[in-house]
Amino acid sequence: MIRFWELPESFLLEVDDLREGGGFSLDLWLKLESLEEGQMIADTTASSGVGLRLCTGPHGTLRLEMSDGRSGSYWDSDAGLLQTGKWHHAAVIVDGGPKLILFVMDGILCDGGEERPFGWGRFNRELRSVTSGAPLRTGTSRGIELAVLRFYNRALRTSEAVGNFQAGKD
Repeated sequence: MIRFWELPESFLLEVDDLREGGGFSLDLWLKLESLEEGQMIADTTASSGVGLRLCTGPHGTLRLEMSDGRSGSYWDSDAGLLQTGKWHHAAVIVDGGPKLILFVMDGILCDGGEERPFGWGRFNRELRSVTSGAPLRTGTSRGIELAVLRFYNRALRTSEAVGNFQAGKD
């Protein structure tokens, strides 16, 4: 199945300035015991508020929240894709060129489902770097299993996210 990859205690995410076209991606496998909103999956938020946080959102979604300490943005995956007790692949892609956040869930680009006309969201164009200097904390909420957590300091292409799903589903 999926082998857990443990990050070193002091692992720091470095993200280029999003105003200048920087970007990043999180790519992971996770299994949730509950779809309760607010469960923390990955977090780099410092006491200043700078950082990013991946958590469970409303209506069985994943939510990416990010802040540069002055302004912030968030976006949720499509509703209804997550199921408890099942491994899911999620790729969260943040592209500072067009200022987009998008999700690829289990190899499929989120298209908005029944709730939205599109699956991507725009983030604040004045959002700067979300590099906090705080180490990455993972899965501190009870009932979350993480495997193969990857961080890319660029926006993945959708085909790369689908390829990561295909490569890991054995």
